Amino acid sequence: MLGKKIKKKITLEDFIDYYMEGNMQRFLRKHKNQYPFQLTYSVTFKHLRKSSKKMYKELMSKDIYPNRMNTIMNIFITLDKHFSIGFTSKGWNDYLVIEDELGDIIRDYMDKIRGHQFKFNRGKLNNSLPTKKEALKEQKARGFIDINDWDDYNPKFAHIISNIDSDLYYPRNIPTNSTQSQAPGAFKAFPYVAQGWIGVQGWTRIHIPT
Repeated sequence: MLGKKIKKKITLEDFIDYYMEGNMQRFLRKHKNQYPFQLTYSVTFKHLRKSSKKMYKELMSKDIYPNRMNTIMNIFITLDKHFSIGFTSKGWNDYLVIEDELGDIIRDYMDKIRGHQFKFNRGKLNNSLPTKKEALKEQKARGFIDINDWDDYNPKFAHIISNIDSDLYYPRNIPTNSTQSQAPGAFKAFPYVAQGWIGVQGWTRIHIPT
């Protein structure tokens, strides 16, 4: 259409220049401390709800699984702390364009230093896993519920269960075969992929019916 401005699609290079001051290596060095943090729903969103209810509501309306959301929020925490880039709708949309490329770079870097002990931003030195109390709170914040309160539970499907409270389930029936995957409301992935999307590392397990 004549006179209409066409927005340029952001590239990875654009993102690095704008959000990381052109210094990807500095971002990676800073991000290694935030990378293993898993308490997005119980901690990060608690602060976001207080600082920006609009942004919090917008994120809660997104159909994004917990660990992907956790990855995104950890990246913006690093950008906010070390590059003075706050979390905004623009930042969110820009990130989604380059998500796969940036994710590959971050994973490659973290794999190289995986043997090192990560440090939480809260000052703890440990193996990066949340405590039992923290994990239980995070599971509930992610949507885990008591199995007795889950009306659609189907024992023929697989399920993600808390290692802390064996009655605490993520309320999705997860298919174990192609036939089950066609069932109405079935999860979009098979059990161990689903675990990677949802589980709190070290504190959840997969139950597959025999």
